[in-house]
Parts: sequence; C-alpha cells; structure tokens
Amino acid sequence: ELTQAGISVQPTQPENMNLAAASLLRAFRNAGFTEELVKLLLALLMVKIFKPKNVYEYALAFIGIGFGFTALEEILYGGGVRSLIRLPGFAMHMVFGIIMGVNLGLARYEKQQGGSPGKYILCGLLVPVLWHTLYDAGTAYNAWLDAADENTQSAGLIIGVISIIVSTVLEFVLLIKFKKKAATYSEMILK
Repeated sequence: ELTQAGISVQPTQPENMNLAAASLLRAFRNAGFTEELVKLLLALLMVKIFKPKNVYEYALAFIGIGFGFTALEEILYGGGVRSLIRLPGFAMHMVFGIIMGVNLGLARYEKQQGGSPGKYILCGLLVPVLWHTLYDAGTAYNAWLDAADENTQSAGLIIGVISIIVSTVLEFVLLIKFKKKAATYSEMILK
C-alpha cells in the first residue's frame, strides 16, 4: 500500500489481484498471446517459403509449427509435478495450429474469391489466443495452486482438472471436424 498526498493507493500487481485475474493475466502474458504470436509469425514465414497450394496444406504448415513448438516447450518446461497436468494438452499447440491455419487459409481463399476474409482472420487469431489463455490459467498459471491454504489449492486442482477435460474434449471435436473437411479444404486451391 502506498500513500500519496494522504490517499491510500493499492498497487495493481498480479499478486494483489484476485486469483482468477492473476491466473488469466499471467496466462495471457506468458502463453496465450506470446506463444501464439511466435507461432503465427513462424507459420507465416513457412507459408511464404513453401507456398501451400490449398487450404489443407496451409493448415498443415501451421500444424507443423504447433508440433515443433510443443516439442520445444516440453523440453524446456518439462519435469516436476506440474508437467503431469501438461500431458493431456500435448496436442493443444497442433490444435491451435489447425484453428489458425484453416481460418487464415480460408481468409486467403475467401479474398481471392472476392469475398471478405475478416471473420476468418479474426477467428484464426483470437480463438487460439483465448483458448490458450483460458487453458493455461486453469493449469500452468493457476494461482490457486500456489495459495497457502489447502482449500484454495483443492479449488485450484478442480479448476485444473476441468480445464484439462474441457480442452481435451474440444481437441477431439476439432480434430474430427478437421478430418471430415480435409477433402473440402484440399479442393480450395490457393493462388
């Protein structure tokens, strides 16, 4: 607490915020925004170099970057008890790559067809960032797990398990949807 001109001011550091806000802020700053931005830039470079012929190949470029990112992340951050809660999310970076790659590929296809690519660009960028932030706020950056009392830690564990279950179900749904649409995406030729 700071006192300036007789007014009491509370610092706005994450440790002074409520646990949910602290978890979300750390997850967005350390994972959701930064990791997805790095993957986006790497995937766009890969697309520029290899020039995918269709939306499916566009998505594969992003999936490849996601897989490489997952491998690197597991090497750098693996180990310890917290790494156990990361295992179900192993495919998550690849799934974010599907979302980003398909939508940005569709945006490119829509633009060359004379349409408006805005909704695809927005979806391709925002969904992975938001999903990644929410998942990591419940798992890797879960402030409840760092709390001193056992009741708060138990609540954090429940939040983590729910995050893992929901994300795993969504991953399978998305992978099945992507597989079903693979032929359609392959027919969407990019110039």
